[in-house]
Amino acid sequence: MIVQYGPVGQAVQPTIPMQAELRGDGSAYAWVCAGAPDDGTLSKVCAEPSRTHCLLGSFAWDGVRWRADFPANHIGGTPNQGDIAPDGSGNILISYINPTYSGALFKWIDVASSGNPSCQP
Repeated sequence: MIVQYGPVGQAVQPTIPMQAELRGDGSAYAWVCAGAPDDGTLSKVCAEPSRTHCLLGSFAWDGVRWRADFPANHIGGTPNQGDIAPDGSGNILISYINPTYSGALFKWIDVASSGNPSCQP
C-alpha cells in the first residue's frame, strides 16, 4: 500500500490522501481517503468505508518500465501516463495518476490485508 505525498515539485502534506494498492496479480486500485485513517494519521491505510473516487486498473512491465493503467483517468495525448519510477528514496512516482497534475509521489506504508477488492467505483 502506498500513500500520496503530493504533486511533483510541491512539498505537500495532504489532508485527504490518495492511496493506491498494486497487487502481485497485476491488479491495481486507487482511492481517495475521505475520512482520517483508523489511527487518525496519514501514515496508515484508511478504512474501506472511507474510500471514495475508487479507480480499478492494472499494472505491468511493458518491456521498458512498470506502468499503471487506470482507464477511468485516461488523458488523450499523454504517452507517459501511468509510468512508475522510483524516486531514489524508496518512494515511487506514478505519472498522471490524477489528470490534474503531472504525477504523484507515493510512499510504501502497509501490505494488503485481504484478497478482497480494495474499493469499488
